[in-house]
Amino acid sequence: MKATSSKRLLAFIIDFFILSLVTSLLSIAAYYMLNIPSFATDYSNAQSNFLEALSNYYASNTNSNYDALMQSFETFGKYFLVNHIIDMCIQVILIPTYFILIPMFWEKQTIGRFALGLKVVRNDNELSKVTIKNLLLRELLGTLLLYGIIGGPLILVSGIISIFTGRSLVDYIGKTNLIDKRLTNYFMENNIDPNNINDYINRMNNQDTYNDYSNHDDAIDADINDQVTSNKDTNDNDDDYTVI
Repeated sequence: MKATSSKRLLAFIIDFFILSLVTSLLSIAAYYMLNIPSFATDYSNAQSNFLEALSNYYASNTNSNYDALMQSFETFGKYFLVNHIIDMCIQVILIPTYFILIPMFWEKQTIGRFALGLKVVRNDNELSKVTIKNLLLRELLGTLLLYGIIGGPLILVSGIISIFTGRSLVDYIGKTNLIDKRLTNYFMENNIDPNNINDYINRMNNQDTYNDYSNHDDAIDADINDQVTSNKDTNDNDDDYTVI
């Protein structure tokens, strides 16, 4: 069963926070390795000086303030460029490691997906394992090149696509789906077809047939019913509704 947009977002936030934290720590380590241990402090000071010079220039448009602004901008630009290059070098190694190597050996999950019970599978069947090709397309081309380089605009577009289709931009690139592992395992335990669960929803509404499912869980069933009801509201053909 496809992961909800809210779970996708939370998993993304967790992974983004972890990657940002690790990138920052590795950047500090790189500064020491490059024999510039005070770079982070100098970069912060250069940024503050530039913003102060910019404020002074707009407050009083004089030649001296303009010269100070240009000087501070040049200094800040150098620090910004060096910092950006270091971060990009780290991310080129870190993102494939985090989104490709770790999922290869850990049930196709990252820390964020694990925390939310999500898993990447092939689009043709939610029980099919993704291949290395799927992961390379999804994470290397999608996450690293598109999200990492272009960033904000594509992340926003991907979020909108996910809300309306249940799949993000990287899912389309890698021919994958992000599923709710807990719900999918629940379907398997009860021999429910995950591609069409209308019959199960009907059985849920009939206590006699519902009790036939020995492994049923009221909390999970509530999640299933909420998701199906929510998705049906935006589905043009309710008679032929499928979750996947």
